Amino acid sequence: MCQACIPADNYDCDSDLEYSDNECACPHDHKAEGQGHSHEHEHEYEHKHEHGHSHQDVQKEVNDEEDDPNAQKVTFPSDPFFNRLIDATDLYKHDVIINDATYGLQLTYAQFLHDVQALRVNIQRSVPADSLNANGTFKEGAGFIGVLAEIQYPFFVASLAVLALGGVIVPMGHAPEPDQAIAVIEESKAVVLVFDPTQEELAAAVKQKQGKEAVPQLPIEINLAQKSSEKYVFGTQNLDIAATRPALLLFGGDDLPGVLKRQTFYERATASANSPQPEMTDVMMLCFLICLSSGPPPS
Repeated sequence: MCQACIPADNYDCDSDLEYSDNECACPHDHKAEGQGHSHEHEHEYEHKHEHGHSHQDVQKEVNDEEDDPNAQKVTFPSDPFFNRLIDATDLYKHDVIINDATYGLQLTYAQFLHDVQALRVNIQRSVPADSLNANGTFKEGAGFIGVLAEIQYPFFVASLAVLALGGVIVPMGHAPEPDQAIAVIEESKAVVLVFDPTQEELAAAVKQKQGKEAVPQLPIEINLAQKSSEKYVFGTQNLDIAATRPALLLFGGDDLPGVLKRQTFYERATASANSPQPEMTDVMMLCFLICLSSGPPPS
């Protein structure tokens, strides 16, 4: 991965997505040496926005099955991050954006969002009805979702599903002991634990130790577009999720958990040169957001 996609601490998400040695997971154009890092499709992307309508006024749609009248409409919040993600889904409709050798996956944006939507719906069905607004998003102060997964594709699916609901991502950390995971769940007041199916044994141990106090558990199912006949049309709509709400809660050491607000995601997704520094730099999530919201790696 190029240095433009490593905000701090030299975190390199290629090590998790396992790209080949000569392929960078980021979308930057490495051919333009001496000119800095520029996006290969930058002008096309800017042109698209110059002549487009405001996301605030017009619901955007990306049709993965343009001629299929049975395709189900799926909408995400019309905030800066999801607006840009849906734009990228449209602009790079047939490009591979997820190339995860660990799981043997090569997926487009639409296939990725198919997995996100499936988990999003399962979370909605598993939480108390009174924790949700009429539009299906979490109410203020609710929606802390434990995520038991390494920083690989299932974690990314879970992260976007939680963000789309206005919830808060609560990672369990790397290879936690059951007691450690339970401590994070209890301290964060997580209402659901989603887990990578490869972590099923650990999830079962957590459930057993929690006993009657166990929160609902959901597997993070992946590559569902290849297994399902369901077709989706992806777009955005105006869902009121305050930018000041937390998006990520990180536990570590004896200090209070670190909190990353949605505003930080928005600023990174829109790449504002004047954006203030985030309250807490979580390089993995920022790298992930920058990569996903900017398009596939250049061929």
